[in-house]
Amino acid sequence: MTQTLQAFRRLAGGLVTGVARVLLLALGALAALAAMAMGLLLAGGLVAWALLRGRKPVVRQAFVWPGRGERVPAQDSAEVVDIEAREVPDAPPRPLPRA
Repeated sequence: MTQTLQAFRRLAGGLVTGVARVLLLALGALAALAAMAMGLLLAGGLVAWALLRGRKPVVRQAFVWPGRGERVPAQDSAEVVDIEAREVPDAPPRPLPRA
């Protein structure tokens, strides 16, 4: 009888642990989906706000793979201009205003 009871307790404990793991996984997935939905709503709201104010939203590409960016043609070496550099002195410090 005790072996049967111990086997049942092990089975029940394993079942509770399995259900808890599945619930935690589902809660994590739900939290990730909620965060993604919040980000999409925020981005959509900002775009709508910009359009309502008459400003076109600026789309900037944050990352470009090397070699896939805009190709800039090489400049001809005849276009290089040599300049004479000179040092510009610092401006003297301004006095503090009297209170």
